[in-house]
Amino acid sequence: MVLDSYGEGGIIEYVATDKLDFYRDIGPHFMSTWVMIVVHVFYYFTGNMAVMMFGALLRVAVTLFNDNEKNLHKRNVARKTEKMFMDDQRFAIPMITC
Repeated sequence: MVLDSYGEGGIIEYVATDKLDFYRDIGPHFMSTWVMIVVHVFYYFTGNMAVMMFGALLRVAVTLFNDNEKNLHKRNVARKTEKMFMDDQRFAIPMITC
């Protein structure tokens, strides 16, 4: 992965890469699938889903009150590698599993 350029204000980094890494590029998109699995397992063992819902909403509220900027993903794909990311069918797998 090579830093190609910076976006407006120097916040966003445009990264150029010659290959896709499953764990680095596609893996984070499975977060919603893992959340659904954890919620169902927690409900199975405790019978209480309200705790998980409260925890999720509390995390959103704390993030909004503290600082939105620190949780932003500050990397983006450079123009020269954008086509490679767009044509890869592995990005459909997290959509299907969710």
